[in-house]
Amino acid sequence: MLHHIPFQERKTPWRGVLDLVTGRYPVFLFGGQVGNLLPMFHFHDVTTAYLTPYFKYLAENRYRTVNAEDIAGFVRDGRHPGPRTVALCFDDAWASLWTVVLPLLQKHNLTAISYAIPGRVADAAAPRPQTDHATHTGPPLATWPELRALQSSGLVDVQAHTHTHAMIFCHDQPCGFITPAYRPAALAEPFTGTAEAPAFLQSHDLGEPLYPLRSRCSDARRFFPAPAARQACRDHVAQHGGKAYFQTPQWQLALIKIMRADGGTWETPED
Repeated sequence: MLHHIPFQERKTPWRGVLDLVTGRYPVFLFGGQVGNLLPMFHFHDVTTAYLTPYFKYLAENRYRTVNAEDIAGFVRDGRHPGPRTVALCFDDAWASLWTVVLPLLQKHNLTAISYAIPGRVADAAAPRPQTDHATHTGPPLATWPELRALQSSGLVDVQAHTHTHAMIFCHDQPCGFITPAYRPAALAEPFTGTAEAPAFLQSHDLGEPLYPLRSRCSDARRFFPAPAARQACRDHVAQHGGKAYFQTPQWQLALIKIMRADGGTWETPED
């Protein structure tokens, strides 16, 4: 089913090779001059041990960091923020943005930009203790109190990264079902809800059909599996042993037959 996903959206080693041979990586990564470019470094979930050498190098070599407004001024109006400037970007606003990144920004007198996902941010009574990533507890992403504290610190420019970071079904033929071995990549759970009521398939949704996925930010048209058929698949698994059902020979056949009886509908402009 991979052929239903445009090549530029596939996360494969060959995508990196193509980017390299077509010159999509800036020359400064290979020792060339920065020129009139503005280097942007992109991080996700981090630890103190991983991030410290980067921040230490920037501080010791007197680099300055910029916020989103500086980048917009450069892109829209050509206003370069000056020599020895870089952008430190932290995608998804993981909890380590609060527990790891902010203390290091304070220590090295740097700033950063983060892109949070409002539909996935949990609320909390207060920010969690700023222990390192290996020991912190709570939601995997920074909470609302933590995002507010990050923004008010003046060191982290909090921006939006879509509402739900949704991955949607983009084809009407199942490519699998949720089994006990199902472990989706972080933030890649199939989106089955709406903007008003976000919902995502989880590993405990045994029997749920899976289809090829594309980002909601792409030009993909969304496919909606029939709710009654989805429920029938879950019920069938539950009634035939739950996790043990997937040890039976040819367990997929019954689930495929259920989904083919009432496959689903495609997104309309009104959706």
